[in-house]
Amino acid sequence: MAAQTQRITFLRHGQSKGNVAKSLGIDRRDEQLRDCGLTKMGAKQAVSVGERMCEVPALIVVSQLTRALATALLLKSGAPMISHP
Repeated sequence: MAAQTQRITFLRHGQSKGNVAKSLGIDRRDEQLRDCGLTKMGAKQAVSVGERMCEVPALIVVSQLTRALATALLLKSGAPMISHP
């Protein structure tokens, strides 16, 4: 039996509020940034990646953090998704 090739792609979340905290005068260690969302730019980045995807993934595995979930949902890939802590 021939081995089946599978592709695994790792994708980091779009720009988050934590990524721009310093420029907004917010300490990066501030507790409010622990589960922060995406910036408008981060949402645009996620949509852009989704538009450029050549194929629908067999599965998306995403953390439970807001920024990661938002990025995965904005891909609009139609792939099944599981959230894992």
